[in-house]
Amino acid sequence: MSTPTELGELLGGAWRAFSRRGQARFSEHGLSAARVRLLVSLAAVPNVRMRDLADRLGVSGRAITPLVDALEADGLVARHADPADRRAFRLGLTEAGTAQLQRIEELQRTISAEIFSGLTAEQRDQLGMLLMAFLTSADTQPDQACPERA
Repeated sequence: MSTPTELGELLGGAWRAFSRRGQARFSEHGLSAARVRLLVSLAAVPNVRMRDLADRLGVSGRAITPLVDALEADGLVARHADPADRRAFRLGLTEAGTAQLQRIEELQRTISAEIFSGLTAEQRDQLGMLLMAFLTSADTQPDQACPERA
């Protein structure tokens, strides 16, 4: 039987392996993890304020600005003035950004298929159920680092 510490180490190791494989495959296509996360987030929450996008990604506004600048220069993202706040901008994907997102989604499907190819369908189902139970449990427990969630 695995201890909670061993499970934590296994989960961390699984995440690192998944992340390494994904980053390697994305970099083959000239994509960084940061660009992928930003484009996927913009698709999930279109016309988002930069500040809200930074919060969603867990980074500072200062950290996100150069990334948005680069994506805008590449024609993947467009900034629009926020009608409710002249100091703020809203972001959206351009047609080229949407096309890039479609390539990212296809690549994500390929990467996931490769990573989980060593598991049977039954094992994938079991893993999915266990991870859902873990996430549900983790979300219902107070976060000691964030007293406001307690």
